[in-house]
Parts: sequence; structure tokens; C-alpha cells
Amino acid sequence: MGNILPNMSKDDFSKIPIVYPSIDTLNLYHSKVERFFDGIDNVAQNINALIKQRNELLPLLMNGQVNFDLSAC
Repeated sequence: MGNILPNMSKDDFSKIPIVYPSIDTLNLYHSKVERFFDGIDNVAQNINALIKQRNELLPLLMNGQVNFDLSAC
């Protein structure tokens, strides 16, 4: 099977126009999505904290050094 699209040379590729948004558009986009990225960062930090706790507690639970009552949950 061959390529569906023909190969592009460097010259062909460099002739493709690139549209850059205005600074106002970039600022508007940033103001709309910033809270989503902050939320993603917050969740990632929480996941890392939980992973650390799991890694610290699991060996203790496996060795019987910590008693955990599941009925209390």
C-alpha cells in the first residue's frame, strides 16, 4: 500500500500559511481555560499525594503492623 497523500518537500511545507491569533484572542482563550488547567493540576497533586500514602501504608498493612477495620468505612 502506498501513501494516500503525496510527500511534501521542505519548500512545500514552508509555503503553508500559519494563522496566529491576536493577543486579545490569546488572552480571552487563556482566561477561559486557565481554571480547567488549574483543576487538572490540583487533581494531579492529589493523586500524587494519595500514591505516596498508598506506598507508605501498603507494606505496613501487608506485614500486619497496622490494623484497619473495613467495617468502620
